[in-house]
Amino acid sequence: MYDYSLKKISLLSRSCFINILLSQVTKKSVIFLDLRYRRLWNKNLTYCNHTTLINNYHYHRLFSTTNNSIATRMEDIKDITIGPMPDKSAFLKPLRMEFKQNGRQRYWDMVKAHESVTCVLYNVSRNVLIFVKQFRPAVFVCGALPTSPSNSQSVQDVDWNSVPPKIGITIELCAGIIDADLSLNEIIQKEVLEECGYDVPLQNFQRIIGYKGSVGVSGDKSTMFYAECTDEMHVSQGGGKPEEGEFIEVVEMSIPEVRQYLQRETVASPGALLFGLMWFLINKAPKGC
Repeated sequence: MYDYSLKKISLLSRSCFINILLSQVTKKSVIFLDLRYRRLWNKNLTYCNHTTLINNYHYHRLFSTTNNSIATRMEDIKDITIGPMPDKSAFLKPLRMEFKQNGRQRYWDMVKAHESVTCVLYNVSRNVLIFVKQFRPAVFVCGALPTSPSNSQSVQDVDWNSVPPKIGITIELCAGIIDADLSLNEIIQKEVLEECGYDVPLQNFQRIIGYKGSVGVSGDKSTMFYAECTDEMHVSQGGGKPEEGEFIEVVEMSIPEVRQYLQRETVASPGALLFGLMWFLINKAPKGC
């Protein structure tokens, strides 16, 4: 039996006040009582168990997406070496195309990659969009190398263990590769559950568009979806599959924060996220937000 010591407080979260009941379970462990859905969450938003409705308090659950454990492990990058791609890669296959164009002999180096799915995920309970933050080795490496064509520094000239891992951290849409015998809707539903912790019904996923990514390197096809979710659909903290080497942090942005993000001169995000956000603002964002 928990010995609850409750107090009601008000916090200013983004543009609205939210009332929260904090419950002290132990001297070092604070949990959140979700009275709206009668659920108990710990400080990392891991669903614990059901609890009873206490009095008639109503509030929006405080949803801090920071998971210190995942964030710390994500940036724990050591013993870095960089070399040629092996002949047998599980995800990429290097190719060279030789051809004549308008009578001129040409060639083009490329890689064959898996097709993928992405999702613009919108929580209608709190009017926030859900993203994932993760470490991308390609962004890390290219971010550390000089961009000037006159600088001939190679990957072997860089002390990679002194490069801050943060330069490889990106904010992206929830996404996944097509590597299972499932429909595209089923694959993105599975990815949303694994990465973001939302168990979204299959019928909630609306296809936005299919497009070509990395047209100079892989030309792989990706399909973008839109889905609406609620706090009640949030069943875990997400974070991907650590046993498979995934360290993903869930990130939320209000609609005003999304607009501000799009106004930055440079963002640590791929073009798919930028397109998806513009599509959302034009087609789905509530008026006045």
